[in-house]
Amino acid sequence: MSNQQVEYRGFSIVPDVASQDEAMYYGGYEISKNGRTIRVRRRIFPGFFYFSAAVTSSIEHAKLEIDNLEAMGGDEGRDQGWGQGQDPGPDKGRNQGGK
Repeated sequence: MSNQQVEYRGFSIVPDVASQDEAMYYGGYEISKNGRTIRVRRRIFPGFFYFSAAVTSSIEHAKLEIDNLEAMGGDEGRDQGWGQGQDPGPDKGRNQGGK
């Protein structure tokens, strides 16, 4: 794991790069805010031949996830655990087919 921590939009990103036979590196990361873990991803495809490329890809992937989750939930959604897989409930946000 890389000790490099990146701050982005008030979140902390810590890359978590895994090696497979030291020939291929897979990216991964942990996103946290105020000491609370928000999201962890490991062994992100594709793999890379260079450790530094896997670290860079992990950081950029985490930034994209933060952007997307904020766009979906905003400040209110973040406080309510956005990205936790909640179902919006029946008939919310779905095409009603003319009903």
